[in-house]
Amino acid sequence: MKRSRLWMALLLAPPASLALQAWQATRAPTPADLQCAATTISEGWREGDVVRFAPLWAHEGWPLLKDRAVQDLPADDPDEAWRHRRLWVLESDAWSDLHSWPEGWSEERRVECGGARVILVRLPDRGVPLYDFEDHLKDARMFLVLDGPGERPRLPPGPWKLQDVPHYPCNIFLAGRHRCVPHHAWQWVGPVSRDVDDVVRSGLWAHPPPGGHKLQLDYPDVPLGRTLAVEAGLTLASTRSALGTPVHFEVILDDEKVLERVVRPDEKGWFRWRIDTSEWAGKRRRVRFRVYAEDDNRMRQWMFSARAWE
Repeated sequence: MKRSRLWMALLLAPPASLALQAWQATRAPTPADLQCAATTISEGWREGDVVRFAPLWAHEGWPLLKDRAVQDLPADDPDEAWRHRRLWVLESDAWSDLHSWPEGWSEERRVECGGARVILVRLPDRGVPLYDFEDHLKDARMFLVLDGPGERPRLPPGPWKLQDVPHYPCNIFLAGRHRCVPHHAWQWVGPVSRDVDDVVRSGLWAHPPPGGHKLQLDYPDVPLGRTLAVEAGLTLASTRSALGTPVHFEVILDDEKVLERVVRPDEKGWFRWRIDTSEWAGKRRRVRFRVYAEDDNRMRQWMFSARAWE
């Protein structure tokens, strides 16, 4: 009896799939539907708004809204929505209209435009961070801390060689990036957008140097509030290759290590940490980020971002 039911299910699956696709096609938005949705969004648009398309085929409406801010993330992410005050969702009618918004998000309005639907969501006001480390990248200094187990690079003579643990300064800031001389093509720190954990994210590229030596980014004068928010992860290309040794990521406040994380070569994720800095709120402190791998640094394409919040 069970075997006959299985055969029946296998026979019915292809027709059912075709029927579902045909049903979805009939509910797909027409050009007139998309124009209706775009007009609704444009007429209600305010400074600080952002628009999202759901699902991906709703991007057909993008040419009608290309002058508007578009959300990069395909999912509701409270930590990435702080720059915006309201979210417009343009979605296909074939897409599920059941939404469970994150805490603090409130749906204000729905407009049906045939095969398209527009949803307006108010986002919580988190204010503006006290200090965005990417925005202040030029204020930082980049060093190579040459204490790894591998061979030290051949670098020009200088007073740094007299230090117990040599800190070689990378004194070139060009085209929005810190660089070292001599350096590898990937040996820099600067803003990028890469696929991390199957989502295109923005952050600072910080590939660890060879030899197990440390890449250090030093911010000497950072105003602190109650929280230091840090996010980081390996690119999708890096985790797929699974080459090299684990990445070590550290955050140091003055001389106190407040975060230490080891990430495996195949470990996917956009990791988030919230560091309590309330005891230093209202004060300015030195903040350092260190990235290194245990000698074998192949494909350790590390990205991070950080902000100090009131």
